[in-house]
Amino acid sequence: MMKDGRLVLIGAGGINCGKTHLACKLIERYSKSGPVYGLKATNAGGGLCCPHGSRGCGACAINSDFCLERENSPYNKKDTGLMLLAGACEVWRLRSLPERMADAYAAFVEKIPPEVLVIAESNSLRLVVKPAFFVMITPQRGVIKESARISSPFADITFTAPLNDGDILEVIKQINASLRKPS
Repeated sequence: MMKDGRLVLIGAGGINCGKTHLACKLIERYSKSGPVYGLKATNAGGGLCCPHGSRGCGACAINSDFCLERENSPYNKKDTGLMLLAGACEVWRLRSLPERMADAYAAFVEKIPPEVLVIAESNSLRLVVKPAFFVMITPQRGVIKESARISSPFADITFTAPLNDGDILEVIKQINASLRKPS
């Protein structure tokens, strides 16, 4: 398993749990003291179920082992655009076959400077990378995604959606402590 001491990872048990809201709050906070990059990574292709409820949005369509795309527009109303608006220097969208997620993340790492903090949304990335910190957000009710069920035991902290300001402050406090630990 790859280890990345500059990666803060946010996972969730379903859609609309607040991953992007938390990611943007963290980007706003940490971009004041240094460069922050954003990443949204998902398993895709291979006949997997769509993480967006099979709406046919194209998020799962890839024609290779993985697809890595840099977001260029902060005004597109996508999660990646919101991360740019929050202050990320760059934001990337990574879609990968599950068995190639480690290779896909390695390709992402090659494209970014070594000293930047990375705030990422993904459950599946946690299965191949040990981050500095991993937050899991669970839904109040409903079915928990399989990727969250598998990755949630690795969470450093777990919250139930919706997050409040106190939850976000606690995440920041714990991230700060994790980032100060020697790798």
